[in-house]
Amino acid sequence: MLPQEAHSGVWLLKDIDSPTALLGCGSCLDRQACGGLHLPNGSAMLTCMDLCHCADPSACDMVCPKAPTRFARRVHEVRGFQLDDIPRRNFNARPAPAGCVTLIEGRVSRRRPIELPDYAAIPLSRAITGRGLQQRAKTRDELVRDHGVLPRKGWIVTGIEDDRYVERAWRLPKHREVFKSLREAGVVFATSPNFSLYADAPRHDNLHAMKRIAWMWYTMNEAGLPTALHVNGRTSHDFDRWTQFIIDHPEVTSIAFEFLTGAKLVDDSERYVDRLTTLAQRVERPLTLVLRGSMQVAKRLEAVFDHVIWLDATPYFRAMHRHVAVPNSAGPLRYAPRGGDAAAPIGGLFKSLAMAAQRRYHICRSEISIPAQRSLDLRPLGTPSDMSADDEAAQLLLFP
Repeated sequence: MLPQEAHSGVWLLKDIDSPTALLGCGSCLDRQACGGLHLPNGSAMLTCMDLCHCADPSACDMVCPKAPTRFARRVHEVRGFQLDDIPRRNFNARPAPAGCVTLIEGRVSRRRPIELPDYAAIPLSRAITGRGLQQRAKTRDELVRDHGVLPRKGWIVTGIEDDRYVERAWRLPKHREVFKSLREAGVVFATSPNFSLYADAPRHDNLHAMKRIAWMWYTMNEAGLPTALHVNGRTSHDFDRWTQFIIDHPEVTSIAFEFLTGAKLVDDSERYVDRLTTLAQRVERPLTLVLRGSMQVAKRLEAVFDHVIWLDATPYFRAMHRHVAVPNSAGPLRYAPRGGDAAAPIGGLFKSLAMAAQRRYHICRSEISIPAQRSLDLRPLGTPSDMSADDEAAQLLLFP
């Protein structure tokens, strides 16, 4: 997931599932894995390589054929773009929790830890300490100390983070030891890192990111840490590939997705809800969905998936800004400034906000729908290769 400053208008580069792919896709050697790009108005591009406009390809860190030596090395590190070589294993998967779980991205109490009756979620980067070859998993006591929270049922670790943190997971020196230690530290469930699929990059970089997601999912589960597969995809073909992967791997019992960035806008949200719905229907077995995004989307997808885990960071950020929940009869919670001493401890406030959010999530019975949005004007403003764009829509700066 990308930081806010990397976001811009990108609709010309989003795959819209049109029947016609770019003209050059038909002769591409990676067409089977990629499926081709289908952009608005037929696009001004011939192939995805038109998105490579680096002055010096050797200085770029994208997985791009224009830097052949690095490209070969990056493809080799994931053993190619196909997903069918990920080993099959009978992981000892445990039932995943369901409902609303509060996500914490900092310390909420510097005194006595705040006890939560069930689970607490944290980003993967906050469960690891050290630098370089000295990186390791935090201990049980370190997790409690660094977050000021004691979840009675255990921790959930999410790989949905800013890219600068997500990429660290791929470079961990001893992956299996780290993930095994997390399990011993009280982490009961996790999601695989969400490596970004950029819209303004050659598709080879997207395919490389998908393969890394699959390998990390496998490694985390093999280490004994029950982990959901993050099904990040840019095109419908990407979701077809994930669907087939899940069908071929019955050990996949849970998946993850985020609606915070590239899938946040109304049209994009509807497209990805449809893709997730199709995936669940084609798999034809119970699946748990771990979701970041709005409560409206979470409630909609409860009708499709066996269980939905909604990771909600709102109580944490509201507590950081000293806001209190304002009672209202229906819909999402409303908030107002608490007032008083800005330096006062927020542990009790955080707990009350977390409990209020969970109660509201479980008692919400009103019909939830995503409001309609006006049709977009798809007349091109310029050639996509000239646009500074990315596949992520604007969002709040969650990761300063």
